[in-house]
Amino acid sequence: MPNEKRATIRDVAAEAGVSKSLVSLVFSRAEGVSEDKRTRVMDAAKKLGFTPNIWARSLATGSGTFVGILVVDLHNPLFTEIADLARRALLERGQSSFMAAAIISERNGKKTLEPSTVNGLLDLRPQGILVVGSLPSLSALKSVPDSVPIVFATSVVPDLSNAITVRSDEAEGMRLIAQHLTSIGHQRIAYIGPNDDAIAKARLGALAIASSFGPM
Repeated sequence: MPNEKRATIRDVAAEAGVSKSLVSLVFSRAEGVSEDKRTRVMDAAKKLGFTPNIWARSLATGSGTFVGILVVDLHNPLFTEIADLARRALLERGQSSFMAAAIISERNGKKTLEPSTVNGLLDLRPQGILVVGSLPSLSALKSVPDSVPIVFATSVVPDLSNAITVRSDEAEGMRLIAQHLTSIGHQRIAYIGPNDDAIAKARLGALAIASSFGPM
């Protein structure tokens, strides 16, 4: 069976007997549209199976109606769980989201972010950005307007005026770990894990302070 052509905003306008601009106003939830015309537009859209293209709207208006979620490492189950919980929480509030995965390669022992990963998301003009994990470079995000809030989950606050972070207290966590290990008789404490990002360095430094023996 051949694919049916997707209904457009023009089809909805013709079906409802209104202008294309009025249909656009209805779906952007603008004020000043009579209830009668709003109902006609919505009934026509339902009949035709029309759904607004949020990406086209974002590009046309220069401002999206969705939150972009950038996951640094899809192999990290904590990151994917945080991203999914954020997506669900946004959906419960009627807020759409778009999720993308960062492309990070390693060259000569140094992690490098593929700029197209972030740029592709920014081109869609999200109204907010959630970054889950630590990016090896923040250069692409520095072009984000101050009006677009950026939230970093499980990462250190970067040098961005419009960014905040949500993460655990590394110093307190390491203190509790060192306190527990020493209380049961351990005298040599070793740190096993990555040491090439801000969070890892914070944990390593906190453990060195919390433990009188220091990490080995």
